[in-house]
Order: sequence, then C-alpha cells, then structure tokens
Amino acid sequence: MKYNEAALIELQESLSGVEGKLKTQAAALLDAATKLEQSWEGNEGLAGFTIAKNAFDAEFGRADGEDPNSTIGHVRKLEQAVGNALINAKSADKGVEGAFRGA
Repeated sequence: MKYNEAALIELQESLSGVEGKLKTQAAALLDAATKLEQSWEGNEGLAGFTIAKNAFDAEFGRADGEDPNSTIGHVRKLEQAVGNALINAKSADKGVEGAFRGA
C-alpha cells in the first residue's frame, strides 16, 4: 500500500492543533459572553446577543467540544479518521510483509 506517513502525521497534528485553537477561542468567547451577559442583564440587547451566541455555539461548538455535529466535532472526527487511516495502512503493510516472509 502506498501512502505518505509523514504527510498523514502532519495532517493529523495540524487538525489536532486546529481543534485546540477552536476550543481555546470558544472558551474565551464563553468567558467574554458571560461577562457581557452580566453587564447587559435587563437590557433589550441581551436577548439578541444570547440568540447569536447560541447559534455560534451550535455551528462551531463550545469549549468542551462535545457536540459531534459542530465544527469542532467535525475537525475532531477528521483528525481521528486520519489517525485511523495511518494505523490501518501500517497494519496492512505488516500483513503484506508477513505474507511475503511466509509468516
């Protein structure tokens, strides 16, 4: 099986880094949103902000990264799929190598 192990490792690490950055930004946004909500309590703008923040969380995800259908969840699934593909490719190589050696 022909594959570029270094490229798969780099892609997996890159996706993991993107997931980490998204989670960091989601945590920062949550912190800022919490402070803003406290400041805006009783203000008409709070309802609109809350709707926008909830829509953002639904699309991009929260800092906990638990929603598999969010952007963060999709990035995590991609990272895991790349890692699994590399593991499967290496396993297939070992199987082929063993067949040629008569093991």
